[in-house]
Amino acid sequence: MHEQTSFIITTNKNPKEWAEMLGDEVLATALLDRLLYKCEVIKLTGKSYRLEHRTTIFEQQQPAEGGATRKKSNYRFKKS
Repeated sequence: MHEQTSFIITTNKNPKEWAEMLGDEVLATALLDRLLYKCEVIKLTGKSYRLEHRTTIFEQQQPAEGGATRKKSNYRFKKS
């Protein structure tokens, strides 16, 4: 079953930041060694489409009926 499937991993962390994120440099190195074996890394640059079309990075919290909080959507859609 070795090397018979493909998968895509997306992240906003570069490989150097994984050790800090995981809290273990040895674990991060072993994990990345296996993930990056025979792979193609595609680094995207430029403005984020997702963030460009939001009014704020963090959504506002509004109290819902019954005292619970719910997220307020800040997405705005353009008519074609």
